[in-house]
Amino acid sequence: MAIPERDDGGRRVVPSRLDGLSPPYLLRVDAPAGYLYSVSADGLRTTTINVTTLTDLATRVWFTVYGATSLDAVFTNPSGIAFPTSTQIEDVEALIDGVFALWLADAGIDGSTNNLISTPFRRTARASTRYSSRRRSTAG
Repeated sequence: MAIPERDDGGRRVVPSRLDGLSPPYLLRVDAPAGYLYSVSADGLRTTTINVTTLTDLATRVWFTVYGATSLDAVFTNPSGIAFPTSTQIEDVEALIDGVFALWLADAGIDGSTNNLISTPFRRTARASTRYSSRRRSTAG
């Protein structure tokens, strides 16, 4: 098990303690309401893998379509289920980009040049404020 650490830029990173493992990687992080998941979007051993509510959605969609009834069970015992290829992840990521295109553009994210899974990003005050105000305005 690898525990995320903070790098010099304040980002959480998983150290390169992946001896014996090869991509694709399935990541899980603790969240207030359970877990968030993400998968590697490429076949590289050293890569960026963002874990957000949108990567969680994309990951859950893919595994559900391909027969997983519980992503927690897949994470605990990954044998017996096929993991997505880079091309399949790109397809799901493109679908998510299309569904959320207006929201992403409003947050200053260009879906044509940014991959929600593998493009490094920093949460900015502007994006956080826009996201929070949008959540408040659509919740009630």
